[in-house]
Amino acid sequence: MMKFKLRKPIAALVTAAMVASMGIPAFAADWPTYQGNDIHNGILTDGAPTTTSPSVTQIVLPHNGSGWDGVDSAAVMETTGDGDTYAYVLYDGYTVKEDGSGGGRLAKIDCTASTPHVVWDAQITQSSGFQLSSPYLDVEDRSIYVGASGYNQKATNDNLALEAGVTKDWTVSGSGITMEANKVIVSGDETVTMTQANIDLENGKKHRSATGVKINGSGVGMTVTAKLNGTVVGEKTFTSADLIDGHYYLNKNFDDQSSAAEAAVLTGANTLEFTYEISGNTGNTVEIEYCSLYEQKTSITKVVDIDATPTTDWSLAVPNNAQINTPIVKDGDYIYFGTWSGHAGTYYQYDMGVEELLEYNPGNGGFYWAGAVVDEDYVYFGGDNGYLYARPVGDDFEDVSQGSVINLATAGGVSPGNVRSTISLVDGHLYFTSQGGYIWSFTPNNGTPTLDWKAELAATSTSTPTVVGNDIYVGYYAGFSAGGVQKIDKTSHAVTTIATPGPVQSSVLVNTDGGVNYLYFNTNSATGAGYCYNASTGTKVWQTQGDTYALQGMASSNGILTFGNDYDHFYVVK
Repeated sequence: MMKFKLRKPIAALVTAAMVASMGIPAFAADWPTYQGNDIHNGILTDGAPTTTSPSVTQIVLPHNGSGWDGVDSAAVMETTGDGDTYAYVLYDGYTVKEDGSGGGRLAKIDCTASTPHVVWDAQITQSSGFQLSSPYLDVEDRSIYVGASGYNQKATNDNLALEAGVTKDWTVSGSGITMEANKVIVSGDETVTMTQANIDLENGKKHRSATGVKINGSGVGMTVTAKLNGTVVGEKTFTSADLIDGHYYLNKNFDDQSSAAEAAVLTGANTLEFTYEISGNTGNTVEIEYCSLYEQKTSITKVVDIDATPTTDWSLAVPNNAQINTPIVKDGDYIYFGTWSGHAGTYYQYDMGVEELLEYNPGNGGFYWAGAVVDEDYVYFGGDNGYLYARPVGDDFEDVSQGSVINLATAGGVSPGNVRSTISLVDGHLYFTSQGGYIWSFTPNNGTPTLDWKAELAATSTSTPTVVGNDIYVGYYAGFSAGGVQKIDKTSHAVTTIATPGPVQSSVLVNTDGGVNYLYFNTNSATGAGYCYNASTGTKVWQTQGDTYALQGMASSNGILTFGNDYDHFYVVK
């Protein structure tokens, strides 16, 4: 990450347990993954607002400029043992600037404060664009797995955290140096060098060096030089005219320097070096705040230290640079996700224990919003052009002789459209929707799924079905002007329209209170908002103010709901 902005220190967090009772999953207050749990069935067990006038706070996430690709993925959430609730959301901060603002970002929001607010926000990718993958929050490990596209951090401990009193992973040389948490302080006119070895890069990829230095005095000059394997890859001489919010920032693509583009080597033997030649600093100090090296790649990044100042633990480069457009699913040491690049894509299994990435490319189209679910020895996911896939979990994931490929057009006798729905797994059945306007139910059958039934919806759907007893709830939409929520009877397969406030591309959350199912969702229109409906009466209980396109849906923990929209507005409802 180029720069992290810590707004409020927080205490260490703890996890609550997940339980199951009578065959119906009940989940604790944590909401660590898309739709809240590993079966992706968005049932709320700790309540949500059912009064007509809940408290609604709109938070403007840190960003530069404007766009229509702000918050396009659902948040993840947790509630601590002290009852404090936090949300983590991946979003686009729009235009990238040298001070580390903008680009793909991860933010932490304190939802239980009297005025909910951003605790910290971190740059995950140094480029602007759609971020469509919901993260995975590991509450026990105190980390978040983020799938993002753009420039990704390759240096470790780029935020200069301390370990045993010294800056971890960096060799710091020079005089007048004091190492403190998340900074190296330099007194006087000195030359200081920060060096990190054994960085894993790919030759031929775009790379960028970046560092930020806080200037505490006036008239301080500085020349900063970045080298990779002895080759200058970034260099700038700074004067007071270059100050941005009291900082000097170096932010250089390798190809901005002659002979630098091919400086990276394929092995993990790359050495990064930043040199700071400081003048005019007599009686003052400067503070080196971060030292970063980016590689332009789609990647899965593990972000740690989320209770204090977050930093990158590792970043896994994804082949072919396709977009990660599915939620991140974690099952033990395995991470599952899919990519999309127009008419093609690949599904991946990453084994964190042995650091092995396996890929499955059936050649039928890409994977967009099609999150996976694991059931016993197989992982199931949908895909574009109307397919359902079953792959073995583990070493045989990419063995095409195993598992199943289900053509929904053949199985269902209809034109299914793309499957752009994460699969929910409830009571031994797989549920998902397709853009042809259908909801589907399959029995997994240990890797050879069989069709139970299908039902036609009012229009296209990308909604993950939420199953509550005999009722199934999904969103549907027709363009950006019409749509709503429908209920499907699990026994008769009859379809009933519950609400028609506008296009609902999100999944629906359900809170059962006093025998009534309350439905929570948002609309993806020019005046998009968050809604609560009484499913029994079909009446609206409340809605947030009309704002703009709200695509991906809500998250919930401890009775608090959150969602975002394309203006980088993040709503907390409680």
